[in-house]
Amino acid sequence: MSAQTPSPRLKTYGDVRALIAAHDLGWRVLPAIPDDRPLVRRLLGGPPPTRANPAHRVDVSKLIAEQPSARELAISVSPAAIADLRPPKPAPVPPTPPAPAPPARPSAVDWRTHNGWPTFTRTRDQFASEHCWIFAPTGIIEAMTRIEHCTWAPRSEGDVVRGLTVVVGQCGDARNTLNWVKDNGQADPGCIPWPFPAAHNDAYWVPAPSNCGTGSTQHTTATTTFDRSGRTVKTPAYTTLSHVDDMKDWIWKIGPTVASSITIYDDFYGYSDITTVYKAAPGQTSNGTHVVDVVGYDDRKQAWLIRNSWGDSWGDHGYGWIGYGQIGIDTNAMYGLRGTNPDPWAKRFSHNGAMFESGDGANHDNFELFVHAPSGGIAHWWRDNGTGALPWAAASGFASDAGSEPTATGTAYNRNFEMIYASSAGRLRHWWFDQTHGTWNDGATFGPNNALGTPGFVQSSYGANFEVVTGLASGQLQHWWRDGAGWHAGPVFGSDVREAGPSLIQTTKGDLELVCLRADGTLQHWHRADGTSWAWSATTTFAAGCRTAPAMIEGQYGRTDEFASGNYELVVALASGVLQHWWRDALGVWRASATFGTGIDRVLALVQGSFGFNLEVVARRHDGKMQHFWRDGTGWHDGVVIGSSL
Repeated sequence: MSAQTPSPRLKTYGDVRALIAAHDLGWRVLPAIPDDRPLVRRLLGGPPPTRANPAHRVDVSKLIAEQPSARELAISVSPAAIADLRPPKPAPVPPTPPAPAPPARPSAVDWRTHNGWPTFTRTRDQFASEHCWIFAPTGIIEAMTRIEHCTWAPRSEGDVVRGLTVVVGQCGDARNTLNWVKDNGQADPGCIPWPFPAAHNDAYWVPAPSNCGTGSTQHTTATTTFDRSGRTVKTPAYTTLSHVDDMKDWIWKIGPTVASSITIYDDFYGYSDITTVYKAAPGQTSNGTHVVDVVGYDDRKQAWLIRNSWGDSWGDHGYGWIGYGQIGIDTNAMYGLRGTNPDPWAKRFSHNGAMFESGDGANHDNFELFVHAPSGGIAHWWRDNGTGALPWAAASGFASDAGSEPTATGTAYNRNFEMIYASSAGRLRHWWFDQTHGTWNDGATFGPNNALGTPGFVQSSYGANFEVVTGLASGQLQHWWRDGAGWHAGPVFGSDVREAGPSLIQTTKGDLELVCLRADGTLQHWHRADGTSWAWSATTTFAAGCRTAPAMIEGQYGRTDEFASGNYELVVALASGVLQHWWRDALGVWRASATFGTGIDRVLALVQGSFGFNLEVVARRHDGKMQHFWRDGTGWHDGVVIGSSL
């Protein structure tokens, strides 16, 4: 069949095999798929092709130099060089060496994993909608948040559908999605589930479209939760990439991109073997255009790696290779995005205690540290993670009755900072920082009259309630919670408890977990199952010789995707003055990992932040000062000493 003779419409996978053979295209359908299996023509939704202008160049290296990543800068900062806040003495200026040659671009990049860490959420399915132009940008926003901030941050396509009042058969342009998110942010699926409803049987989805502009004209009835303002990833403007070298440089140096438009032919529906590279057979009739993510490239294969939005049924779980120059993949523009600003709700699993990462700073990942001050109030320290020297600075303090170290977090309430501590009078105290007005506010005094030690504190998924567990002078624990009607007393449980500590977490499964310090210096793990009896139960006792309560998080190790559970990471101060790291994986066994530090009184905070999945710890020393420690792939390191003595 010549290229000028239109091919008949393909109906089965056998038809695709025959067309591949007729044109010697070099790719194949998986052998396990029978010839008589019908092709499923999935809906698309892309815009008219946006032809790239190769004369429009983007200097990717210059963009990075103008706003370098704090993660890259951190590599050059020696822990030994930041033993305190005093600047080092000036060193003699050596002669300027000749500039090294820039590194050569690698022949292949694949962002499905990066340094062993998975990058993308599970492949999505746009179902019976023409919304590829919403799904592909959403995938890039999620992936770039993961790359830049080392956390899963699944986003809801329905937030864009609702915001742009998009009907089910409405085709569009990825730029419309990227621009809307730049102005409004994009919320998580817990804020606005999508698809809505899951059964696809309401007036929004029925009748289903058959092409652009067809199908139901009803708008979605999906709504967002009341706290949307604190549950959105914020993004800057996108960058248009028009030259193949710039596309590859962006993917190499920054991350994946959005392909603005590819043309879909019948044989594309039959692509299933990712060991081969798709090339379109000539003479086919276009089914329309589609928007996909570009996840990598391979010069040896002469192909781009893409991520589709048709679920797991296409390619290899939604991934496939498209040859260079094929179906408009690189002759049309690509869009790149960097500088994501994740919401506190997305980061809630990755910190506990007195410190967390906020959305402040050039890289939207400053450390915010709150500690019991010598004056009896709360001192606020922050670290600028967008500056190469990573300097700590003091902010204004507040309160005057702190009887313990605080446990603090950023919340879904407009990204406000919130904290709980035990007062010197044995009550629990709540303070919150109003992001709109930049002021600290006295929230409430609540709880028992005999609260003792640092309390555990999280914002949970139960209606965005606050959950607190505090130790009592009686040697027990008590759970308190706050909804829209105020604070409520929960059960009293346990015995021989010395302190609760900053170890209360809500897991990815929805359960509450806590590890407290017992009077005999051991640690006791408590569990409250979600939605069953709501009763707290002790699961195991471990460790020995512990001086003060631990800090615990559910980290990113083991979280293979946004739905998976991560390892528990725990750090505790021992009576010998060292810190000890413990971890627990899915097998449910606590294991001691390493000891580090000297002269330590208690752990203040544990964070797994934006620096390459490193663990970050701040501890109170015997001299009353704070010290930062961090763990990378080579082990634990002593960091900066912060602040004055308590």
